[in-house]
Amino acid sequence: MATMQQYAPLRERVYIGYVGPSVSDHDESLLPSRPCTYKGWTQESMTSAIKAVVDDGMSVRGAAEYYGVPKSTLGDRISGRVLPGAKSGPNTYLSSEEEKELVNFLCRTALVGRARTRKEVLAIVNRILSSRGKNKDVSPGWWAAFVARHPMLTLRTPATL
Repeated sequence: MATMQQYAPLRERVYIGYVGPSVSDHDESLLPSRPCTYKGWTQESMTSAIKAVVDDGMSVRGAAEYYGVPKSTLGDRISGRVLPGAKSGPNTYLSSEEEKELVNFLCRTALVGRARTRKEVLAIVNRILSSRGKNKDVSPGWWAAFVARHPMLTLRTPATL
């Protein structure tokens, strides 16, 4: 067992770091590089990989490497855990057809001089959801995403006549 006298004093053993620009500020090659690989595949390549496994008898690993899709994702789609064409994230409040119908309604009412406010649109969507038995209010980000999906909709202050 080592005695206390064999060790250097604590101040000599503790590394006191250099305070200043970091090494990564000077040489970008020293930064850890991790490419963004979230969903780096196309639906066509996934469909081709599924077809190769199911119809042609190719292995899941081989098809994943050949078509450039993740092996686990391909396995999930083949086993039926995830439906082909499924999207990640929560379900939408309205389908795309319902959103188109809502946009058409809002445009028609604006043309006849009765533009709807943001609160009125949210109330309409909440009524649609409650009629389906979903007693859940629309999330705060829904309006921003809805307007981003449909850029022809804008909020304007009405002018007096």
